[in-house]
Amino acid sequence: MNRLLLLAAVLALLTALVHIVVGSLEITRPLLASAFSDEMKWLLFACWHLVSVVLALSALALLWGARQRGNGALAPMVNFISLLWIGFAVVFVGVALSRPEPGWLLRLPQWMALLPVGLIGLLSSALQGRR
Repeated sequence: MNRLLLLAAVLALLTALVHIVVGSLEITRPLLASAFSDEMKWLLFACWHLVSVVLALSALALLWGARQRGNGALAPMVNFISLLWIGFAVVFVGVALSRPEPGWLLRLPQWMALLPVGLIGLLSSALQGRR
């Protein structure tokens, strides 16, 4: 078992669960009750669930990869998923930094959950490649 990749997978699973459970209460309920047009509401609701699927399936893929210790063939998958999570974090940082008011990095803290998964995944893959 690749313990470093297992750590990334567990963090990814926790992030997916928080997104699905907490986020559904804090984001989707107010969204569906908003004054947006029905088309906009349901489009954003579908996008929310697309993110849920990506987070959950990528977490499961990392977990599967962690169980396949020594399998260098999985490095491209691990690297791709890791880069996705880093990219997601960069989006949140970019949006937060685009705001003129201070404090947005803490008001949009999702990057703090996304970035470690990506960095740990890449580190795991790099260390695996050395063996």
